[in-house]
Amino acid sequence: MMDPITKYILEGYLFSDRNVSINLSSFESGKENKLIIIGVPGSGKTSLGRYLAKKYKVQEFISDDSWPNTKKGLLSNKKTILEGAGFVWLVHEPKWKDIVISKSIIFLGMSAIKAGLRADVRDGMLPGTVKDKRHTFHFIRSNFKDFQKRLNTLRKDALRQPGIDVKEYKIPSEVNAHLTGRM
Repeated sequence: MMDPITKYILEGYLFSDRNVSINLSSFESGKENKLIIIGVPGSGKTSLGRYLAKKYKVQEFISDDSWPNTKKGLLSNKKTILEGAGFVWLVHEPKWKDIVISKSIIFLGMSAIKAGLRADVRDGMLPGTVKDKRHTFHFIRSNFKDFQKRLNTLRKDALRQPGIDVKEYKIPSEVNAHLTGRM
């Protein structure tokens, strides 16, 4: 039997969670005009967002963790896809958290190691090299535990909404090929 701390470390750092969509059919049908993609840095949020923006012919694609741009996108009447790791910081902002979890969401699950390596490659670094203190092992050591805790809180709150449509989300093969080609 594995103790809970070891299990948490192995699951979060080595193994990926499942990708989950919440109320995606509402966005696809046009009932909802916002789709939010949330995941750890390097999980493929931007690549997936760009692909889905073309597929659904959205009016606006926001790939920006700055709060003013995200807020503007959430409040606009345009059909919009928003992606960013920054949504996890809303867990302590009840008004905005409630707005976010009421929208269509895709939560990307990914291990810290795989996401960190992808982020390094995306940023043009060899795995393990240092660039502005943002590299795989720095991210894992300093940010992942708090980030994962906030991400899990946001995911649980979203899943507690009454009458939601939750499905496992399969990354489209075109996006997966792009992401795996980076490594």
